[in-house]
Amino acid sequence: MGVTDSTKSYQWQVDTLNGFADIFDNVYYSGSDSFKLSIINPPPDWYDYKYRCIISDSGGATESNVFTLRFGLVWTGAIDSAWENTGNWNCGILPDGYTDVIIPSSSLHFPTVNSNASCRSLRLQPGATIDIKTGFQLNTTGGE
Repeated sequence: MGVTDSTKSYQWQVDTLNGFADIFDNVYYSGSDSFKLSIINPPPDWYDYKYRCIISDSGGATESNVFTLRFGLVWTGAIDSAWENTGNWNCGILPDGYTDVIIPSSSLHFPTVNSNASCRSLRLQPGATIDIKTGFQLNTTGGE
């Protein structure tokens, strides 16, 4: 969490892969002119968008570190082994082509893919397994 300072002004910027530009509060952003930016329900294709804050005061302007937006899900296997069951994922949603997936070795059940599915990347911890049933595919769209 940042520290607010009334002698400073803040302007958040986003790089949507075309260079940084100022952002303003709207349905996706809150606090674009404060020390703390909130991103609200970003679309999945915002994966890899980069954010920074320009902090200005009487001495000039400085740039914050750059923050990269990523989407990730962790398989829990809390219900059963069905990849397609939202109850088996830590956020209660299914991964898509913009989601990095981690399958921990400590999962209660390991995933079985019973449909055509996709994720951005897939990491299996040592000892973890995944079963892709005949006739179906798990496509990875990029990443690690």
